[in-house]
Amino acid sequence: MAVVVRTIKSQRDEDWVRTYEATGVDDNTRFSIVLRCAQHLHHHLGQILYLVNEHKRQRALGTNPADAGGDPTAAPTIEY
Repeated sequence: MAVVVRTIKSQRDEDWVRTYEATGVDDNTRFSIVLRCAQHLHHHLGQILYLVNEHKRQRALGTNPADAGGDPTAAPTIEY
């Protein structure tokens, strides 16, 4: 993350509209690719937060297989 912050801070106003090219990406400016990466990071943060909260919930209910000596790699049972 430090590299990302340093890179963003080093950009001048005119740098944000400079051309960006990469295989498999439609973004064509530095700003658009940084925005795409920020959105991607946000998506993964949401996934991580969900998994942390689900793990806590299952531990509280005693349904986490890892807590019961079960297979910690088994797919968890989600109970509502």
